[in-house]
Amino acid sequence: MSIQLVLLFTLLTAATVTDMRTSKVKNRTLLFFLMLGLVFYGVLTAKALLTHNEAIIWELKITGVNFLLAFLVSFMLRSMKIWPAGDAKTFALCNLFIPLHYYKHVYYKYFPGFTLLINIFVIGIIYILLKALAYMWINLEIFSGTGKLRSVITENFGKFKTGWPDYLKLFSSYLMIFLVMSFFYYYFAAAIEKYLRISPEFIIIIVFIIMKPVGDVINKNLGGINHGLFYIFYLLLVFYASGWSLAEAQYTLTRVLASSIKFMALYGIVNGLVKYYITNTQVVVKNVDELKEGDLPIRESLGILSHEARAMLEVPSEGLTAENIAVIRHDIANRNAGDNLIHIYEPIPFIPIIFAGVVFTVVTGVSSVVYLKNLFF
Repeated sequence: MSIQLVLLFTLLTAATVTDMRTSKVKNRTLLFFLMLGLVFYGVLTAKALLTHNEAIIWELKITGVNFLLAFLVSFMLRSMKIWPAGDAKTFALCNLFIPLHYYKHVYYKYFPGFTLLINIFVIGIIYILLKALAYMWINLEIFSGTGKLRSVITENFGKFKTGWPDYLKLFSSYLMIFLVMSFFYYYFAAAIEKYLRISPEFIIIIVFIIMKPVGDVINKNLGGINHGLFYIFYLLLVFYASGWSLAEAQYTLTRVLASSIKFMALYGIVNGLVKYYITNTQVVVKNVDELKEGDLPIRESLGILSHEARAMLEVPSEGLTAENIAVIRHDIANRNAGDNLIHIYEPIPFIPIIFAGVVFTVVTGVSSVVYLKNLFF
């Protein structure tokens, strides 16, 4: 095992222990390993320069660029409130320590760490899905005959029965995005080939990222008639791109429909199970007097605050600050609001998931999303 991997796994072990105990990663731990890494690469650089080893010098340059890009990307995700600063810094350091030759397929020439980023989030989703299934198994007592599962199914079927037009319209909004992406994939493969060479999972990642925000915008702004017109236009577009050949258009539509069904089923299952698990196990209700620094309020629960208070409230990804808590308490006290309960999200320790993503990347060297791409396209 190389020195880099020894440092990497030691760092992740220490960070995992503190994250599990305190839900935080100590800055001094990260700084200590950063200094060790810089000393190691400083010695390696000096040795390569003295021996005029161009191969090592080139690898060190790529390692440095990869580390800087990982730092920028991780803090961009932090600014988007996808993960807190401790996780962002840990991810950046992981990219400093993983030797480049462990990436068996470098999707980005100067940012092989993109593979690690993908694997971390895929493993995180898989972890939540497994926890959700275990929770359902235990709490719904599926095989006990108590009827809990039946009552849940009956309740949700009742909601669907009364609101099926809205559900169908939302499904159609998401389906439209997938159909458009599939059209470009099948008919403009040559034009996007360079992007697929950079990252073979490019299409599937883009679809997962834009599905909900863009789908919600479509659902909000387009009526049922617009949806119908879209599908008519889409059929005409496929026929036109197929040279008005019925056989070729039918073949393309069959492939697109099969891919759509598989993708929408997976997306719906993943989205539903994640929401189910988080809502039932990761959310607690607190009185505003019980709030403490680091609590992560659910955005919807802040609707009890006045418009002015919500405008003042900028909650960082690390959770509420003392100033945030003061704003919330002051606003509710001044308005004598009857509802003073806030729903708080209790985050899952993420450093162990980063650890698992690192292990998977070091062992396989590939992105797990490639397998999803092969499944749907």
